[in-house]
Parts: sequence; structure tokens; C-alpha cells
Amino acid sequence: MIRFTIPIVPKAQARTKAGINKYTGRVQVFTPKAQRRNENDLIALMSPYAPEKPLQGPLKLSVQVGIGIPKSWSRKKKAEALAGRTWPTSRPDLDNYLKQICDRMTTLRFWSDDSNVVSITATKIYSEKPCWQVSLDYLKKSTEG
Repeated sequence: MIRFTIPIVPKAQARTKAGINKYTGRVQVFTPKAQRRNENDLIALMSPYAPEKPLQGPLKLSVQVGIGIPKSWSRKKKAEALAGRTWPTSRPDLDNYLKQICDRMTTLRFWSDDSNVVSITATKIYSEKPCWQVSLDYLKKSTEG
């Protein structure tokens, strides 16, 4: 099992942008600078946890996205959020966070192919210290017939 915490503010995968190249006049697709910076930060912080050889076979991925609590909230509302009675239902969407982390894990060769990930559990919660918590393990076969 591989388990780690990434102590940075989670950011969702940004969409690629399109624009016209002023030199060629052609449409060009590019990744925004902020997205590239975020990718590089994640890669740097995750690389110590990457296996020597990519994992193969059915894998189970679990991701917990800890979102910062808005500073404008009252103490009571913050306490409710930390106790798990209030959930972060605002944007960005959980699947965009998941795409961000999965793409970086693919880049770092945590698995031989992302089709090896057959089970995903993802949760977006409020946290005093925003971070990513990730675990990756082989999916055990069911003993039930």
C-alpha cells in the first residue's frame, strides 16, 4: 500500500485554453501557467512516494481533498464544518480535483496504465489545513462466490 499526504491547497484540474497565435494566425491550444505551476508542485511533492516500478493489476485509489474553511465563517459554522456536519458543495467539482491527482500519478508512473485503477473513493471535506490525502492499494479479490 502507498499512502501519503500532500500539504498544499488542493486545486482542480484547469481546462485547456484556446487562442489564435498572433504570429501564425492559427488556433492554438495551451495549458494555463497557473495549471502548469500546480502540476509541477504536485509532481515534486508526490515523486518521493512513486514506486520504483509502476504497479500492475487491479488497483484501488482513495483520495480525500481537504478544502480550507472560509475565513468569513463564524466559529460555530467552522466547528460544524470540521465535525463533518457541513460539506463543501461549492465549485470546483470533486471530479476535477480527482482528474488533477490521477493525471499527476500517471505522469509519475504509479501504475503501468490508468486503466489499472478499477476502484476509486473520493471525498471533498473541510479541513483546517488544506491538503490531499491519497492511498493506493491492490484490489483484493472477493472470497464470496
